[in-house]
Amino acid sequence: MTTSETDWFSQGVAAFQRGDYQSALKSYTQAIQINPNYVEAYANRGATRRKLGDHIGAIEDFTRAIEINPDEPKVYVNRAVVQSEIGNKLEAISDYDRAISLKPDYAKAYYNRGIVRAELGNKLRAIDDFDQAIEIDPNYANAYYKRGYNHRQLGETDLALADFQMAAELYRQFGLMEECDSVMAEIQKLQ
Repeated sequence: MTTSETDWFSQGVAAFQRGDYQSALKSYTQAIQINPNYVEAYANRGATRRKLGDHIGAIEDFTRAIEINPDEPKVYVNRAVVQSEIGNKLEAISDYDRAISLKPDYAKAYYNRGIVRAELGNKLRAIDDFDQAIEIDPNYANAYYKRGYNHRQLGETDLALADFQMAAELYRQFGLMEECDSVMAEIQKLQ
């Protein structure tokens, strides 16, 4: 009995979940060899390559997945993350823009784009992105934290405090005590 592309894909998922990225890479590659248009296998192999530190290979796989199916916003976000990690900030923003155009309620895309914009020094546009992420997901603790951080960078202490307090409360509600403690330390610095 031959192993099908979906069997290889499932083996790849299982290997990835247990942290065996080399086996995951091999399994996804086998799935792609059987079906060269297997979007999910390219996307997952891209994520695996990223974990292995192969950023160029990851971008190639995400790009191939996009060529096959240009309407999947998650793949643009995944490629954008890698682009940002290797310093291609403008390419990352372009991919986040595309993901948002495909899925306007994609809070993570707004959040991630906000981080990149802040890294490029565009704090106001970053805050706009964090605003959007929070509007979509009012419980997005990290977005409150990042928005507060950018407000603090702009000297807007009251706005920073309000965001840090909200982030701390959400982290507490989610049981993320380490994050909560970290934000509480930021609040202490501002008071």
